[in-house]
Amino acid sequence: MTIPDFTLPGIGPVAVLTVLLGATLGMLVTEVLLALRPFAQHRMFRLMASLAALIGASMAFGAFADHSGGSLAAAALVAVPGAFAYGWLFRKSGDFDPGAAEMLSEDELLRGKTGTDRWVLVAGAAASGKTALVEAMIDAARPRMAAPARSAEDGDLRVSELVLRHRPGDDGPRLRFWEARSIEGYGPRLPALTDFDAVVLVVDPTQHEPVASSFPRILRDGREPADANDEVLRLSEAVDGGCTAWAVASKADLLRLSVHPQLVESLPVGPEWYRRLRDMGGNDRRRLTEALGLGQLLVEHHPAFEWGAGSPFFAFAGDARNDPFGAPELWGALQDTAATRWTSQ
Repeated sequence: MTIPDFTLPGIGPVAVLTVLLGATLGMLVTEVLLALRPFAQHRMFRLMASLAALIGASMAFGAFADHSGGSLAAAALVAVPGAFAYGWLFRKSGDFDPGAAEMLSEDELLRGKTGTDRWVLVAGAAASGKTALVEAMIDAARPRMAAPARSAEDGDLRVSELVLRHRPGDDGPRLRFWEARSIEGYGPRLPALTDFDAVVLVVDPTQHEPVASSFPRILRDGREPADANDEVLRLSEAVDGGCTAWAVASKADLLRLSVHPQLVESLPVGPEWYRRLRDMGGNDRRRLTEALGLGQLLVEHHPAFEWGAGSPFFAFAGDARNDPFGAPELWGALQDTAATRWTSQ
């Protein structure tokens, strides 16, 4: 009985190295192209595109290195197990992790609001701390999340969506945060204000005109200050009732660096600032708001909108020694509102 000869043709080191380079390059190029899209597509389409690019690039580079059947065979042999390995990594990374962020597809982002959607507009100047605030709220929401948080970006507009667990086996509403620099001026990219169930106005004290000059120049980073009270007045003119709004003064840790007399009197400069700001009650927050010259955050704007419970909040994103505060309390206030008025809509 004759045994067939299954010996593979000799493959030179140049061909092997080229195939390996092709496999790596195929994955990297695919990832870069997908990352440059305004909105990443669903994970399955991304996986299929990556595998196709991996196999194609491996074979192309193998043929380029040596115009022979041996190089093509080496390319195929390296590409196939490489594709399976890449697919396995994608499947592993697709396992549910409430803290892991995935991408919203463009179709999902552009869909209209449904009866189970709850949309929150988070408005504030550039670099005011909007994203840090939203990420801290998502972190606080993990115990109630039924799926990973998903997000998308389009220029300076950022969207994050959570699916909340209503009861075991029953998904609750989809809560979507829309981060924007203003409540207007985005055209069709930003839904109409009437579609939002709540608005969060983020105020960066270092950019608030009445006190901005009292902070070190480096904190302002060349940005032109503006009066945050004007944004509150614009909101009261733009909405037509039925909206709940919260005001949040971000970067609360920087308040102790101001030389504004009322802030110097109100806050300790040493490590006690953290406990003082973290444990502030409603009356203390109102007095600090007045010291910052944010009078419109303390004025009732009903029937245009109502200030949410606990507003205004002071938020700190946390660091290596201190936990964040403000955002978890805001998340709790949003949940309380959702459990009462939003669920009855």
